[in-house]
Amino acid sequence: MSILEDYTAAAFQKKPEMIPVSLLNNCPWITHLYRVKAKEYYNRPHVRMALQIALQERYPEVMLMPGIFPEFGSIIESSLFGCKIFWQENNAPYVRPALDNMKDAEYKYRSIGNLSNRGVAPMFLEQYAFLKENMPPEYKKKYGYLDGVMMIQGPIETAALIRGYTDFFIDLYDYPKQTLKFLDIIVQILIDWIKTVEKISGKMKRIIICDHVSSMISRDHLEKFYIPYIKSLNDEFPNAIKIYHNEGRTLHILDIICRLGSNVFHCGPDIDFKKAKDICTNLTIMGNLDPKTVLSTSSVTEVKRETIRIMREGSKLNGFIFTNSAAAYTTTPWENLDTMINTAVSWAKKHAINRD
Repeated sequence: MSILEDYTAAAFQKKPEMIPVSLLNNCPWITHLYRVKAKEYYNRPHVRMALQIALQERYPEVMLMPGIFPEFGSIIESSLFGCKIFWQENNAPYVRPALDNMKDAEYKYRSIGNLSNRGVAPMFLEQYAFLKENMPPEYKKKYGYLDGVMMIQGPIETAALIRGYTDFFIDLYDYPKQTLKFLDIIVQILIDWIKTVEKISGKMKRIIICDHVSSMISRDHLEKFYIPYIKSLNDEFPNAIKIYHNEGRTLHILDIICRLGSNVFHCGPDIDFKKAKDICTNLTIMGNLDPKTVLSTSSVTEVKRETIRIMREGSKLNGFIFTNSAAAYTTTPWENLDTMINTAVSWAKKHAINRD
């Protein structure tokens, strides 16, 4: 099996020949390691591609997430709804809320026009096309990059960014009907946005949905405001690998995450694999080396020890992909990254099946 085939098999809970090893490759840690300004990375696609290829060449047996891709952090989806963007020299851009009152949401956003012209969408689409045209073809064949690949903020995360997190959480209590109508609008726009990208990328094969709000609200609110919207987004693309990302504390809601319609859960370091095996019978677990307490600040010896522990425990799951739980910190040294990746790949090779 190839790297892409192993990754796909693991995502669908089939038996890969070798446990896949992945690595998040987003800004600002990648720009920090290569000593490039974040603003240059975001605005100059050839710089972005050069850094992403350099990282891939350093770790050729690893599937990067999202890989060679025009990622812009958390701003794209909320920018479609008019959120103002603030660019930074050496960090990811951020947005300010654009909705002052939840009671105005349905009227304000029921029709927002051509998504291709909204917010950061033109820049994203232009860079997607540039990267796809200029990326060496072997990266598509070996890793599937830019071949129906998308990374988005989920509908509830997007709503919280547009409204502001504190106000959004209050709205769940004070304006539940209006909030549900707002989420109906958002999920449809996100589906339309992904389909807009498909005109460049081709049919979706791998979708990463980042939505951390599940760690912040009650089970009752998850049932009403969360599960239906993530699931409806996932269900719209039945043939794609759907990866749900949330590095927050989620052990207490694993049963709910299993109902989101995702194939893979990219989880935080709090997930106990022994419990996950019993609960997540329909979900591949992706994780979960701690990027803060281990990868960033621990010794090489501790990084190696923790990587082996996770590989050993993860191999017993119904489906498993090794990676760090969240983006690496800018304080992460190359030595620790090298140790994590080399240790994981070596362990996977040693325990591979049907592979020379």
